[in-house]
Amino acid sequence: MVTNEKRFSFDYYFRKNHPTKGKRNMKKITAILLALLLVMATFATVVMAEGESSADSSEAASVADSSVPASEAASSAESSTAAPEIKNIVAGKTYTVTVSDEAKEFYNGMCNDPDLKHLTDGVVRTGTDFTAGGAGVVGKTVEYAGTNRVFTITFDLGGAFDLTSVILDGIRRGNNRYTNLVKVEVSTGGAFTEAAFTEELVYIAGSEKYVPKVGDPGTEQFFTLTAKFNNVQKGIKSVKVTFDTAFTDAAKYNMIGARGYIAQIDEIMIMGTAAGGTTTPETSKETSTGTTRPPVAPPTGDIGITVFAILAVVSLAGVVVAKKSK
Repeated sequence: MVTNEKRFSFDYYFRKNHPTKGKRNMKKITAILLALLLVMATFATVVMAEGESSADSSEAASVADSSVPASEAASSAESSTAAPEIKNIVAGKTYTVTVSDEAKEFYNGMCNDPDLKHLTDGVVRTGTDFTAGGAGVVGKTVEYAGTNRVFTITFDLGGAFDLTSVILDGIRRGNNRYTNLVKVEVSTGGAFTEAAFTEELVYIAGSEKYVPKVGDPGTEQFFTLTAKFNNVQKGIKSVKVTFDTAFTDAAKYNMIGARGYIAQIDEIMIMGTAAGGTTTPETSKETSTGTTRPPVAPPTGDIGITVFAILAVVSLAGVVVAKKSK
């Protein structure tokens, strides 16, 4: 006796009318069902994406059609505008150098700067450039010689800017090299005044340490020095950066005496925005100083999760149908 359940099943129909083709036909139906499920999954994903886009448009339209006066809306939009990007104001600019004893020759060997551009050209040491011996690299490093000299670099910014910090990148504090930032002075067009700052010293990751003798574990010697202004310096048109070789922590860097012989610098950066904007303290800086940064994981959206879930259901359905077709 044939039950109603069997009579209305695909398997019963094809075995009764096509006994030799029943199994093959069931496999075809399985393939068709899987294809249909895949099409449905794709369609569902597209509909969801369009739905989100429509929702965003509706929300924007709702805001535009609200009863808030135009003047208040404009004010709100202005206040929510992101703060202007803090960038290096002196990139590619030339500058002047003055020396306390007015010496005409004060560079160390070939690590010189005759065109007054190496400190702002963006070319700095990286990787294997930082050797244990600590020598500068011609074309990347400027070395200022003189135990008792004081050096001042003056920048004309070419306009008014709101400044957040000054950065000395690729300085060395080891053996007879020592770069000490003495002061930073700023001017809005008249006399220069000294700006208070907090110094931050960051070791350049991956650079070799100074090893004074065999067996010594070595001491970090290459750094990025950032002078963060205690207050944003507003409307600044000129900046003076003064440095020398005086030791500020001789014992830490295996120094003997009170001063070094060479001040070593790869780059000077003055960070800020055009004057008049809403300036916020600098929170991040990307430079080629050898500092490594953790990779950023790619974002995962709701649509991606939905597609994954739908495909998982499709796969499970395929397995179930395939088992029933056997």
